Amino acid sequence: MVRTTLKGSSIGRVDRSKSKSKRKAKGAFNLSATNATRHSAAVPLRRPITSFAIPLVHAEIVMDDSLKNDDTRITYREPQEIEVIQVGTTESYKMCRVPVLEGGRKRGFVPLPLRYRDLWLELSYNIVLCSNLWELWEEEGMKKLKGKKANMVETCRKNTGVMLVQHMLTRRLVVEQLLKLDYLTEPGKESVPLLDEWKIRMCRDWWNKSYDEAFAEGREFLSADPVTAPNKPFFEKGWNINDQGKEPLSPPYPSMWINGRVQGIRKTFERTIKPQALDELKKPSEFHETRHLKDGELPGRWHEGHNPCPFFWSAAQWEWYSEGHSFAETPIAFFNFVLRKEPSYADVKEFEHDVKSIANIIFPNGNGNDCDNIQGIVGGLWLGEMTWREFVDYLRQKWNLDENSCKPWEKKGIDIFSFMLHPMFKKPSILDEKNPFDSLEAQLIFQGFMRRGSENRDWNPEDQILWESLLRMSPKEYEPVWKKVVKTILEEKSVRDVLKDAGNWSQHSQSMEDTEISQVERQAQPHVHLENVDRGGASADSHSPPKTTQKQSTTSHQLPPIYEWMLAYVQKTISLETFEEKLMDSLSKEHEKGIKQFIDDIRAIPPGNDNASKDALDLFVNHVRAVEARTEAEQLDNELL
Repeated sequence: MVRTTLKGSSIGRVDRSKSKSKRKAKGAFNLSATNATRHSAAVPLRRPITSFAIPLVHAEIVMDDSLKNDDTRITYREPQEIEVIQVGTTESYKMCRVPVLEGGRKRGFVPLPLRYRDLWLELSYNIVLCSNLWELWEEEGMKKLKGKKANMVETCRKNTGVMLVQHMLTRRLVVEQLLKLDYLTEPGKESVPLLDEWKIRMCRDWWNKSYDEAFAEGREFLSADPVTAPNKPFFEKGWNINDQGKEPLSPPYPSMWINGRVQGIRKTFERTIKPQALDELKKPSEFHETRHLKDGELPGRWHEGHNPCPFFWSAAQWEWYSEGHSFAETPIAFFNFVLRKEPSYADVKEFEHDVKSIANIIFPNGNGNDCDNIQGIVGGLWLGEMTWREFVDYLRQKWNLDENSCKPWEKKGIDIFSFMLHPMFKKPSILDEKNPFDSLEAQLIFQGFMRRGSENRDWNPEDQILWESLLRMSPKEYEPVWKKVVKTILEEKSVRDVLKDAGNWSQHSQSMEDTEISQVERQAQPHVHLENVDRGGASADSHSPPKTTQKQSTTSHQLPPIYEWMLAYVQKTISLETFEEKLMDSLSKEHEKGIKQFIDDIRAIPPGNDNASKDALDLFVNHVRAVEARTEAEQLDNELL
């Protein structure tokens, strides 16, 4: 079996002769181990190899449908160098993203540290090279060959087919490790264990050795960095390299092979590779070994076309990550971000893929990626059968998230709450206060409603799922507005545009103002609340007036400075407990339950999640107004009686 190059793949027989004569085999390339002393100031590997994670393969490739079908085959393009923001800082650095195509169509991306770019290309080149050579050996075997030559050609084809599977299996494992960010990610000092292992085993020709055998033969190589350039002589020591014929089999420029065909490979095969391989097989040395074993079996999943397909990053994921955000620390914020994007997902499968991809990162061992459950909750949110809060609550429980699991998506060092005019926590305009309808939760509910009836274009304004969801996320007082929202959306208006307009509708605003003015005009004197009646000493027929409370209605008076308190809380000048006390002291007892719910909601929202905080705050303020209006009306009716 002919060894091609240090950067190539094993195509035929391996000759590891240890003779002092350092015999150079006739042909492309021969490596001979010598008794060179093992000492070197090699740059150490940040994570030394303590075991081999890439299984050995001894079975020849079988071209299944996913490899033969050009409409579904997964391929990769040349890595793109991109500038990204480091997580938790404002510092930028460069890394790569590898475009992924499925049948020639964009499928997603694989993140790749810049320092591993050449090694990724080397691995990918070996796959293309072995694939081309395997096809050429297969063509050779179809010729009318006899006896020993036919057997030798078959041996070369099988051995090449084995190495092709070995490299494809490696790349699949590497891709999964990269997608999960399951490696040391410090910029400029990254360490991807599987790529390190592949390179070391390629350099030392350890594809037929167990870890223990490799350790005994060269333990120093297992703790040296195979990527850094100064270590190249270290990894080549002990080999006698014949450069004759090496150049055609070394990775050329990507443009010469990235499309799946090495330029000039047929000519190289006929002139160099085939005669060399057959010559060496005629006179195998005592070190001759074969990759292919008669009873070898293919791994269960050894290329990207096997299910489940790797969770390639979407464009939205890459955008989020490149801006300095962490999927593990801000998963809910990512979903908030992507669901608000325009355009958002084209179909539920895209959304489901992103959720599974994030779970894949948070739980690299797969513990949080229950496909059936994720499919169910994603489908529920997509069709409006589950509210946004219910979706978030499910993920918090399923993924064991706490309030520190999501961080602000603004870059560290920029205090977004240091300015009183920040649009999120400044005292909002009347329009802001009166438009709790334009929220992500409402948007998802109405979008789900439209999707449920889209197939037959049949929507029922009284849809039970729609109204149950709306009542779970908002007060009943909003029902008239929701009815108009439904009616307007069914006139083929955009959900987002309708919700933005909802706060401006004169009917709603005028209705609220008329109610408040009417109540103020009918109010003869400051009313009292009945919650503090001392019933302990009251008899059954007692009609003594109740004790009054100092907490007056807030509808006919100005609201307490809730937004200013919220700003003080996020600026950490008051605690959440103090914020709660201020609300309890300034609002009547009817609001106690609502206050506790609001505080719980704020406590659960990550400190920088602007949209979620705004939704919760605006919803609470409007709920306060609605409750006060209803309470005043009831009390005035009692007074008239």
